[in-house]
Amino acid sequence: MPAAADESPLGPRDWAIVFVVCATAIFTQTIDSDTITYRTTPPSQPLVKIERDYFDNDTFATLKRCATQNALLGSNPLEEAFSATRGLIVRYTRDGLADLARDEHLRCFEAFARTVMRPTANAFVLNVVEAKPSETEPIRYHIDQSFPVKFALGHHVAETVSVLYVSVPDDMRGGELEVRKVPDVYLDAHGLKARAAVARDGGQVEAADVRPVENALVTFRGDAHHRVRPFSTNEPGARRVSLVLEQYRLEPWFTALRVKRFSLQPAKAAGS
Repeated sequence: MPAAADESPLGPRDWAIVFVVCATAIFTQTIDSDTITYRTTPPSQPLVKIERDYFDNDTFATLKRCATQNALLGSNPLEEAFSATRGLIVRYTRDGLADLARDEHLRCFEAFARTVMRPTANAFVLNVVEAKPSETEPIRYHIDQSFPVKFALGHHVAETVSVLYVSVPDDMRGGELEVRKVPDVYLDAHGLKARAAVARDGGQVEAADVRPVENALVTFRGDAHHRVRPFSTNEPGARRVSLVLEQYRLEPWFTALRVKRFSLQPAKAAGS
């Protein structure tokens, strides 16, 4: 029989679910998630570590071809700080590395991904960053926090970032990687805002400047602000190309339930 006109179609359990959903929505609207960051970088980790001639010649040559001639390269799909570069980006968990190894355009990155992968990391963002000579910085100040977690309030910051330089013009002037670690209380402000706040308060900034060299692996703290300085070269068509692995340590149940095992983010369309 149809329910009486004055009889509610929802039972107590249904109303309880509606209440929880509405309360959660109201609660999340009152929180500025952009000011919440989750960090796992150990205090003892050095700001920067540099290892030259990291791969043997054959492996490095393969990685260089893979990064500079890849069919997936396009306008960089990362945030605005990378708008002056080209590249590609792949996100995966430790289990998802097997999917990368099966992809015809990405399997050539497997040697890099497996070799530099840290035992504590369980989520990764692999990206190629190609920058051309410019009088302005090709990559502006930022902290790597580009691995999304569903329903997370805030951003997860990389624990460690590994950078392999695969193409560097011989006569490049400038183009250094500038790494700055501000005190933890300032880390929620990005780039120049954070540094300005530290300077205003008389705080200390840990600093390192790295000059790119082909086949050098640079490892730096994931909670450090960094940018690439402007550079010039006389080599026609020369580019500064780096292969980057952002390494995250998430709660294990996040990687099981709240993140994708593997995803390839497409390049931005021209003009976007």
